[in-house]
Amino acid sequence: RAEVEEEESEPDADQLVEDGIRDVKVATIGNVDSGKSTLVGVLTKAILDDGRGRARSKVFNFSHEASNGRTSSIAQEIMGFSTGGEQVVVDRPGAT
Repeated sequence: RAEVEEEESEPDADQLVEDGIRDVKVATIGNVDSGKSTLVGVLTKAILDDGRGRARSKVFNFSHEASNGRTSSIAQEIMGFSTGGEQVVVDRPGAT
C-alpha cells in the first residue's frame, strides 16, 4: 500500500509578518494633574521626565497645550519593540 505524504505548505511572507504582530491598546484615565500625559510620554518616547514636564511636552498636539502645560486633546501614541526586544520610538512629524 502506498502512503501519500502530505506536503506542508510554507506560509507566505505577509502571513509571517501578520502572525508576528501583537496589538495591545491601553487607555489612561484620571483626574487633572494626575500624570497621565507624563506616563504616556515616558513610555512612548523612551525618556525620563525631568520634573518640569519634559516627557509630557513630547505628547502635546497643539501650541496652546505647550503654552499652558496641559494636554487638552484625545490622542493616540504608538510604541513598539523590535524582534530583539529594543524599544522602537515613533516620532510624529510636527509634534513638539
